[in-house]
Amino acid sequence: MIRINYRAFSLIELVIIMATVGIIVAVATGYIREVIDLWNFLSFRNEIGVQARFALLRMIREIRQIQNRSNIFIAENQRLVFNTSYIETINYTNQNFQLFRNNQSLLSVPALVIFRYYNQTNVLLTAPVDATNRTQIRRIEIMINLSYGNQDYNLRTQVFGRNL
Repeated sequence: MIRINYRAFSLIELVIIMATVGIIVAVATGYIREVIDLWNFLSFRNEIGVQARFALLRMIREIRQIQNRSNIFIAENQRLVFNTSYIETINYTNQNFQLFRNNQSLLSVPALVIFRYYNQTNVLLTAPVDATNRTQIRRIEIMINLSYGNQDYNLRTQVFGRNL
């Protein structure tokens, strides 16, 4: 009778292989988790960045439509009310960390919006700007700070009205 020799792995060899594979998987999991966290972070920043830029561009476009300084009715740190050249009253308000335009939300994430007003000589006018000083507004600075969890996104611009 012919005897066939079968070679197989011993139990110790199998345990060593399983331990080695386990260590490799544990190390790879850490790298994969970092890549997923980075992807989530960048996706969020891109999404809120698009929303914030859209809101900021809309604000810039409408502020540039102010016909003259007397069409600015309220000029506060977190509120700006004015008439455009199309005789439309625009009310930008920041309430409870939400940016509103005429009572409609512009951003889906919490935001802090601050308006600053400057005169012809670039001197900051203290807000709220009263009726006599509203006619001195030459430039409006808009700052938007968006935050969600531990992530922040900041935008800042300055607007010179066409007729200011």
